Amino acid sequence: MKIGFITLLFLSIVFAENVNYTVDYKEKLKNFLCNTKDDGNIWVYKLKQTNYTLQDLHNFALIFKMDVDSEIVAEDYIAVRQNNAIHLTFDSEYNSITYSNNSIGVLSEEDVEDTSYFRILSKQYVDKITGKVSDKFVFVNCHYEYYVSNIDKKEDGSEANPRLAYITYRYIRKLDGRHIVGTTNSVEITMGKNGEVCSMKYIDMKLVKAYQIKMKLKSNKVFEYLDKKVKNDKFNKFPDGENAQWKQVDVISSTLSYNLHKGSDGDYLIPFVTFYSLNQREDDEIMPSYIHIPLSMEMYDNAQEDDFEVTKSECEKE
Repeated sequence: MKIGFITLLFLSIVFAENVNYTVDYKEKLKNFLCNTKDDGNIWVYKLKQTNYTLQDLHNFALIFKMDVDSEIVAEDYIAVRQNNAIHLTFDSEYNSITYSNNSIGVLSEEDVEDTSYFRILSKQYVDKITGKVSDKFVFVNCHYEYYVSNIDKKEDGSEANPRLAYITYRYIRKLDGRHIVGTTNSVEITMGKNGEVCSMKYIDMKLVKAYQIKMKLKSNKVFEYLDKKVKNDKFNKFPDGENAQWKQVDVISSTLSYNLHKGSDGDYLIPFVTFYSLNQREDDEIMPSYIHIPLSMEMYDNAQEDDFEVTKSECEKE
C-alpha cells in the first residue's frame, strides 16, 4: 500500500535478539526528520465541531445532481432526500456528512476490466466536496467489496470466486505537512456501476491551534522508542487479547502524522512519527500495522528528560 510515505530501507526486528538498525536506515530516517522543516513551531490542535445548515446540504446535493424533494430537521441531524432512495445527511453526533444512493448497482464486467479512471473520478468528487481546502486532501488507500451471486454458484452448490462489487477510495487531510491519521478529517467515496457514486462520507473537524510543543523527542531517540513500542505487550496482542505471535516485524516506511488524543476538556491532534510495518506471524502469515511514536514529551508517563529537547529544527543539535 502506498500512501505518500517516504519509503525507507527494510528494518527487521527479531524479538529473540536485540534490535539491530542498519546505518543506512538511520541516516535515511535522520535526513527525513531533518528535512521536515518544522521551523521550531510544532502545534497541538484542538478539534471543534463543524456545523452545517440545510442550505449547506443543498449545496452538497448539487455535487451529486440530486433532485431534492424532501427535508428532515431533527435534534441531532438534518437531511435532504430524493424519492426516499437517495439521502444526504449531516449527523451532528459524528460531525459527518453522508450520501447514499441505493439505486447504483455493482460494478459491471466492463468496469472491472479497468478501474483506473475511477480513482480520477473519486478525486474530482473530493475536490468539489472539500472546496477551498481540496489541495490538503491526499489519497490514502482503496477498500474492495466483493459478492457472490446465484449465477456464480457451482453445480454442487459451492461458491465460485467472488466478483468485485464496489471500490471505496479514502482520502485524509494534511496539516502542517503531516497526515491526520484516522477519520477526524477524511473523505470516503464508494464507486459502483459505471463509476457512479453509491455512497460518500465526509468529516472535516475544525482545527484550532491550542498550544506549541515545548519539548519533543530527539531524532536519535526515535529508534529506541520504536524498539520499546514493538516489544510492548499491547503491540504483541490483538484487541481480543489473542497473542499475535509475531516472529518478525519489518518497518518499511515512515511519515510525520497527527493522531487523535482525547483530553479531559476535548479532542486534540497530537504530532507523531508513524511507521508502516509488515508483521510476520509464526505461521508465516503477513499482517500490516501502523506504529505511532508521539513526539511530545507530555504524552509519556515518567518521561526521561534527556530523551527530549527544546523544540527547534531537528538538525540543530545533531
